[in-house]
Amino acid sequence: MRRLPGTDEPSGVKRMEIPPEEEGLKEYQHLFSDEELDAMEESSPGLEGTALAGQETAVEKEEYDKELENRLFPLDEVE
Repeated sequence: MRRLPGTDEPSGVKRMEIPPEEEGLKEYQHLFSDEELDAMEESSPGLEGTALAGQETAVEKEEYDKELENRLFPLDEVE
């Protein structure tokens, strides 16, 4: 159990132990689906990118209208 800095009291927070072989997977799990992670694991070292080459990616829609923003905040004007 971890201790609070400068004291001998336990902090109440237990450290999670992650096996080394799973540590890298957890780091990128939120970026890739299970199928994509499996495809990368099965590919040869250095060729992980080619495992995903045949998959289509969704284009992210703009969150705001850039033209409107440029009109609201003109950068070319000198004050």
